[in-house]
Amino acid sequence: MFTDTGSFSRNEEKAIDWDADAGRRETAQFIGQTIIRKIPLQKDWIVLDFGAGTGLISKVLSPRVKTIWAVDSSPGMLAELRRKQISNVKERVLDWEKDPFPDRKFQLVIMSMTLHHIKNHSELLKKLYEVLQPGGWLCLADLYSEPGIFHSDKNSVAHFGFDPNRLRADLTEIGFKPVSYFHVYTIISKKIASGDCTFPLFFMYGRKEI
Repeated sequence: MFTDTGSFSRNEEKAIDWDADAGRRETAQFIGQTIIRKIPLQKDWIVLDFGAGTGLISKVLSPRVKTIWAVDSSPGMLAELRRKQISNVKERVLDWEKDPFPDRKFQLVIMSMTLHHIKNHSELLKKLYEVLQPGGWLCLADLYSEPGIFHSDKNSVAHFGFDPNRLRADLTEIGFKPVSYFHVYTIISKKIASGDCTFPLFFMYGRKEI
């Protein structure tokens, strides 16, 4: 869970119980398996998991690639990932607006339920494009546009989801081609006072031009 809005303390408080949420684990499994189905993962690949949180998706992908660089703004989240002892996952605390990215190129960048926390999301997507090797893949999963009720604490929320057609256009302008998306999962939240509420997620992927 990456955030650029300064809510580090809240993230640290949430980290210890993050994986206890069965719905969160199931969402990560769906997204991880979708990456496996859609992207031709190779055993020699180096992957960047941006906004890795506690590494739920990194854990799904780790047997299929060489190394995963798991970056997040929350030391607490990465501490929980470290406790999983996944041998080919490297954790790094990173403030993307201030800190340098890992000094290497990646065959795949993944980002799940992270982009809506990033105010200047277009600039981040440009940076992610730069760290991909030619022909490398970007995969992201996030919320369709919603009325602002998914998060009870909105201090770390920059966008109430996205119009995927507009986001696809942004990625195409940056240089990703082709860019496709589809509905991947629906989160059912029981935290809404008026009853259960559903939040569909899209999965979007594209390649850096060779």
